[in-house]
Amino acid sequence: MDRKEFLLKSAGAAAAVSVSSLLKAGSLIVSEGENDFKYIYTTSEKREQELTITYTFFIPKTIDEALISEARMEMKQEAKDGLWSKESKYVISVKKLKEAKDGSHSVLKCGAYENSDGDDILSLSDLAILGQKKNCILYYPETDDAVSSIKLLDNKNKELAHILKHIPISGGGCFLTSACIQELGKDERCFELVELERFAKNHVSQSEKGAEMLKLYYGLAPLVVDQINQSPYRRTIWENMYDDLVMPTLYMIEEKKYAEAEAFYSSYSFAIYRSLV
Repeated sequence: MDRKEFLLKSAGAAAAVSVSSLLKAGSLIVSEGENDFKYIYTTSEKREQELTITYTFFIPKTIDEALISEARMEMKQEAKDGLWSKESKYVISVKKLKEAKDGSHSVLKCGAYENSDGDDILSLSDLAILGQKKNCILYYPETDDAVSSIKLLDNKNKELAHILKHIPISGGGCFLTSACIQELGKDERCFELVELERFAKNHVSQSEKGAEMLKLYYGLAPLVVDQINQSPYRRTIWENMYDDLVMPTLYMIEEKKYAEAEAFYSSYSFAIYRSLV
């Protein structure tokens, strides 16, 4: 990260302080209430018919203390027509855990995924290689500007999937729609929303890093909206967010400072989320 990007990210986080403080003052604390981090990967496969397969990984939170002997995976397979589905559970033995040389992630040397309940539907899927003796899971802990994630590697260290941590949500809507329309009474297609949507589509989503940021944003935003709408300071929070997030971002876009707008917006949004967990 260069100095300019660092300053923009710092500015975004600093601008979010007032909203974060109001959320904390409202005593809204979000807790996962579980002993595991959860990662969900969904894909489609075509055999006799098209199938949707969902892989849910449960990584014990004790991994942050380098204490873990096994992880789990639950797998659900559904026909596209919705007429049938199968579910299965697997235990993943962790043979060895070590930290990467640069300290950015942990490497979990795993044994075969062993079926513990239900039919062995993994052996028929595109990720059947996970049933072999040697596999790896790379665990990336949460940082100031990135949510936790895992990468699945086969026995030749080929990446099979990169999965972001699952963020539980209980409702709400689009971050900016709630800010601009519900509280400030703006039109459904107001200038602010149109410009920000165009910016996300034409600029942010065009890079791999930007696409990952949008994926994270759409996962986190409903949770943030839900918590803000429960706060006794709801109106003040949305007004502050409009002044401190929406307008500065629009000014940067107008000046064609797209990288700056992306860095500022993402750091602000993630700072709000971090105040809730």
